[in-house]
Amino acid sequence: MRHYSRVAFDTRFWAKVDRDLENPWTCWLWTAIKCKRGYGYIAVTGQVGGYRRDPILAHRASWILHTRKPIPEDMCVCHRCDEPSCVNPAHLFLSTLQGNSEDCSRKKRHPLGARSACIRGHTFAPGTFRWTWSKGKRTPKRVCIACRRITRRARREARKAIA
Repeated sequence: MRHYSRVAFDTRFWAKVDRDLENPWTCWLWTAIKCKRGYGYIAVTGQVGGYRRDPILAHRASWILHTRKPIPEDMCVCHRCDEPSCVNPAHLFLSTLQGNSEDCSRKKRHPLGARSACIRGHTFAPGTFRWTWSKGKRTPKRVCIACRRITRRARREARKAIA
């Protein structure tokens, strides 16, 4: 078991970042452990932004260190630069999950972003779909609001016909 309490969290964090202080607009890349998708992780000890002893994503830790406030539960920390290992606070912003997904789709970075319409042909414009999770799945799927209405209406009519 590692003990990190001897070194301050921000000192440990910035030791794992390759940053160019002369040009603050470049990406500051995370050099420590990363997941498959390229996002960095860091272990947290003590109370840092409401987290306790769990590894958190490095860009979320960067946001917490920069703003000195916890991230609201319904918000995501997103990248303007689309570089998963970037922890430059100037490249980060808060957004909702749906806003983050729309941003990914708009920038052609989302795996489903290439699809521009649902099965029935309704376009995936902002406000015409929602993101939902199926039980046991780790990735969300887009659900067309118009198709959802059609399906619900058909189910209601089928129940009325039976009753």
